[in-house]
Amino acid sequence: MRARRRALTRRPWRPRVVGGWNLSSEETDVLGGANDEGSGTILGVAIIAATMLATGLVVTTFSVLALQQGVHNAADAAALAAADIASGAIGGFPCEAAEQAATLNGASVSLCGVDGLIAEISVERAVGPFMLRSRARAGPPDGDAD
Repeated sequence: MRARRRALTRRPWRPRVVGGWNLSSEETDVLGGANDEGSGTILGVAIIAATMLATGLVVTTFSVLALQQGVHNAADAAALAAADIASGAIGGFPCEAAEQAATLNGASVSLCGVDGLIAEISVERAVGPFMLRSRARAGPPDGDAD
């Protein structure tokens, strides 16, 4: 029993040899691996890369939101142009005027409908892989549509 107890006691420290290199206790970590020299550089590069990725995503998102606002403006302008012609304020054809107004704002009319004095217009604009769409309705106030 005494011989077995002695075998379980801690052995004296010996330097560890890894791949032909003799590593002293200062160069090994708790798990027995090699030192971690240069890990701060890798961490710094990873943080910079993550920051650049996040910045790219935020800039892309906000630019698409700004373009979406432009599509809303194009729909409003097209609907107003069609409603002006439908009301008789100016001469022409409502859907042609709507197409022209949308084109001037960088969009194209996908749906044009005129019911009496009310014009309903849908426009769209392709931005990369996205298709931005908007709808607008213009005409006299509700009580004056007849």
